[in-house]
Amino acid sequence: DEGPGLVMFNAFYGPGATIDSPGDTNQDLAVPKAEIPALDQVIDDLHLKGQNRKETLRALSSFFQEKFTYSTWQAEQPPMRTNETAISRFLLRAHTGHCEYFASTTVLLLRRLGIPARYAVGFSVHEGSGHNYVVRQRDAHAWCLVWDEKAGYWQDFDTTPPSWVEAEAERASPLQWLSDAWSRLGFEFAKFR
Repeated sequence: DEGPGLVMFNAFYGPGATIDSPGDTNQDLAVPKAEIPALDQVIDDLHLKGQNRKETLRALSSFFQEKFTYSTWQAEQPPMRTNETAISRFLLRAHTGHCEYFASTTVLLLRRLGIPARYAVGFSVHEGSGHNYVVRQRDAHAWCLVWDEKAGYWQDFDTTPPSWVEAEAERASPLQWLSDAWSRLGFEFAKFR
């Protein structure tokens, strides 16, 4: 899968709520009914009701780091019940998945506890190249944003095990350097043109 190459664009925005606007109870606390039983089970198991925001974030971070693993593949698992969702299977049985599972589940758990949360996507920038950084498709990532009422901003909260960076790097071709050189040449040509 190749990206579009050099992209140049203008971004315009108008009045109304922005991505960094305060938590909206209608959207930032919404939880699909089908997910509630699994979420409530985890909340009860971790004794999260009544904990403050800081304790809740610490408990969820520990829960995912200690009991879950990162994987780009999901093993074929027959549903235990006819109403089992992908989130409930991840949360209660599989305990393995990619960042989208961790981010989605964390958002829903926080929302169920009354803490405004949002699902965020972007790139994890970590690979240096001289004084710059290289961002690859495999660096695409999803995480949770949680509203910090006292500070008045959305805080990054990533429960995906850090091993995801290594797992994605293992998928790189041994000829990555050649691909990088070709990409750089194309980029420089596009700038010149």
